[in-house]
This record gives sequence, C-alpha cells and structure tokens, in this order.
Amino acid sequence: DHLSKLPEISVFIAKLSREKYFTFTKEARPEWALSLQNLHQGGNPMYSDSISDLYSEKSYVDFGNAITKWRNESASLEAEKTSLVLLMGTEAAPDTGGLADTSFVISPKEIIADLSADYSSWFQNVLHQNNIESQDCSTAIHTLYKVIFANTNIDIFKLSSFVDQINPLTLFDFP
Repeated sequence: DHLSKLPEISVFIAKLSREKYFTFTKEARPEWALSLQNLHQGGNPMYSDSISDLYSEKSYVDFGNAITKWRNESASLEAEKTSLVLLMGTEAAPDTGGLADTSFVISPKEIIADLSADYSSWFQNVLHQNNIESQDCSTAIHTLYKVIFANTNIDIFKLSSFVDQINPLTLFDFP
C-alpha cells in the first residue's frame, strides 16, 4: 500500500500468485487476515467476494493465474514513467513462461542473512531523526538483537512491524 502511493512511482503493479494466496488463506492465521484482505482488494475501491475480470485486474492477487503475463507486460510499459512491477509468490506458481529465468527471489533466508550482518541498519531512520547516529548506538542495537536472536527464532515479520511502528516516532514519544 505504501509503495503504491509513492509519488515517484507512476505505474504500480503488484501481484501475488494465486497458489501462494491460497496457501496463506489455508493457514488461517488471524494476524494475516487484514493483509490478505488488502492483497485481495488491491487497487479496487472495495473488497468483493465476487471476482470479476475488472476486480481481478486491480487485485494484488493474480486470480487469473497469469503471473507471467504481468512479467511480460512490464517490458511494454512507458519508458519515461517510473514503474514498479512486484511479483510475489512466484515460486508457488506453475512455471509455464520461464519465471525462474527472469525473477529475482527474496526469501526470508536472504532477508535474515542480510539483516543479521547489521541489525542496526533497520533503525537508521530513528537514529537519524533523533540525532544519535553514532557508531556506539549502532553497535549497541546490533549487539542487542544479536543476543536476542541467538536465543530465539528470528521472526522478520514481527521485527519489521516493530520497526515500522517506531520509525515515525521520536525518543520523546516513548513513555
């Protein structure tokens, strides 16, 4: 939703493969319900259980099971406009159009590997907003999360949600 509203992006196309969407809905995890509803609705003005061609076109779920169509259409987008085509869950889609050859995959494994190199990098906006961008602060944050994740599994969704919640805050907003 945030990416679709960025003024720098003229054309935004986001599609989650139908297979991955149904995998997530079968999990029936309550904390995913709102996200799944938002993906289903996508750019449509309202959520609808009946999926017409027009609704499907604006949904962020590829109900037409044509994820390669979206990949192929990206080549014909206007060159003078900034476009973002975000194809998600392609690993679960049948690879009938060479998706594996042209898709860049970001998995939780890659995110955790990158994140664990410097946990403080996720907090740079907060440090900058509060004028505390010292190496000591970055080292302290990295060390804290390194110790936490040495003893618990890394839940990148919870960490990302936490960082998203504190990014607009300043240190004076905390009780």
